[in-house]
Amino acid sequence: VSTMSSGWTQVFRGRGSVYALDEDTKQWADRGLSGNISMFKDNKNVNDVRIKWEKNNNYLWWRLTSSKLKAKGERALVLKAWSTINNQQEILAIRFSTQQSAIQYGKKYYNIFP
Repeated sequence: VSTMSSGWTQVFRGRGSVYALDEDTKQWADRGLSGNISMFKDNKNVNDVRIKWEKNNNYLWWRLTSSKLKAKGERALVLKAWSTINNQQEILAIRFSTQQSAIQYGKKYYNIFP
């Protein structure tokens, strides 16, 4: 997925970085640093929710699944998502630029996945 058409609604936008856990080494790998993070939901299929990291016309997409959010400090959340690039599930840590953005993201997430 490269762009969102009119069939999608943006439900969150904030600044932050995305890291993926390498399950072999147990180290966090950079996926996208200091960019815009958006959450979109499909207007027809409410269970189809995507997150996008974007900076300087580079972007990455993940499909969200109904996993539990786990706080990692005051500004970061850990969750499971399906990478649209390598077509596999990843454990992601999203580190937001502010604590308020992390709280807002969590509220939007739990509105969709109660």
